[in-house]
Amino acid sequence: MEAPNYQNYSLYELRDALSGLDRDKFPERGQVIEEEIENRKSAGFVLSGEHPSVVFREAGLNWKKVAMPFWWRFFWRTAVANFVVSSILSLALLLIFSLIGADTGVIKPIVYGSQVILVPVLGVYFVRQALVGRYKHFHIEVVRKTD
Repeated sequence: MEAPNYQNYSLYELRDALSGLDRDKFPERGQVIEEEIENRKSAGFVLSGEHPSVVFREAGLNWKKVAMPFWWRFFWRTAVANFVVSSILSLALLLIFSLIGADTGVIKPIVYGSQVILVPVLGVYFVRQALVGRYKHFHIEVVRKTD
């Protein structure tokens, strides 16, 4: 039987695997799991025996304290930046097209088309800024749901 790749496990899954492991049958796997946990400890990961949702609740956190400030910083910065950039682009194109005597009716599709690129780029930038600003000492971990 091939040993699992414990580097792909979350900390919660590592703890779970270690607690359910038959150490008499697989002593080397226990050592590998313990080494992986130690590597993560030395890298600064916070360990807890509880599921992340339990840790979240026990810390007194909720969506108003965590998600709402993040969303507010991300959404409004993206919306305002998109409005400002779109307005500047519209005015610049209107001025240029008026000066050269071209049809100004094509400005709207150009600006809308630029927003297809602009909104995701600004969104990614401001998500990063919102995370770095408030959560720079944290990392994101995807944890499998347990039912």
